[in-house]
Amino acid sequence: MHCRGPTLEPAFGVLKSVLGLRQFLLRGLAGARVELTLAATALNLRKLAAPWLATRVAACG
Repeated sequence: MHCRGPTLEPAFGVLKSVLGLRQFLLRGLAGARVELTLAATALNLRKLAAPWLATRVAACG
């Protein structure tokens, strides 16, 4: 039996709704690839920073 891997749809939903990536601004496949890579990097940085930010806000409030 084959196990299903995680879906990418939630990541694309966050990219569209939170980061505002509705369409690519750069032309061509290379430009779209660069733009998606930057957006995915921003999403990963948000995920990495979330626990740190939560502790900072809890300490201040």
